[in-house]
Amino acid sequence: MATKKLPHKIETRLINAPTEVVWESLTNKTFLEKWWWLKPATGFISSLDVRPGGLFHYEINNIEPTINADFIFIEVIKNQRLVMTNALTRELKPTLSAVPETIIFQLKPKGTLTELSIDVLTRDFDSLQWLWENHYLAAWYYCLDTMQVIAEQFTQMRSPSPTPPAQP
Repeated sequence: MATKKLPHKIETRLINAPTEVVWESLTNKTFLEKWWWLKPATGFISSLDVRPGGLFHYEINNIEPTINADFIFIEVIKNQRLVMTNALTRELKPTLSAVPETIIFQLKPKGTLTELSIDVLTRDFDSLQWLWENHYLAAWYYCLDTMQVIAEQFTQMRSPSPTPPAQP
């Protein structure tokens, strides 16, 4: 029997930052709170337990309706792969999420750059279409743009300044 692939959307970015910095952008609360939601919305992360079975809980407020979301980390391979889903609870039971999704982040070093691929898997085509029509995927791209800028700026700030040319 052939297996049927879930509907998904893949986005790939080449980020001018080392893999370790991109990983921190995905797994560090301070970094995440700078890019995870669209401005002018504000929010906070109340739980970020980056390990298999760990909880990522956040709230986005000052929008209607307020969003409270839980993701469970399924797979965590530092600096390489991060898989999380809102389709399951920590007890691995199905959630009541209206649009269950699984997000797969893949990181690959490319010299001094990092290739970041994000694969958003949904339960069915209708869910993927809903994400598209409600601008969820466009919002994702905007947030990823913001994350990319933050990672690149952080890399520039921590890089040693170039040696000035010798005086003649």
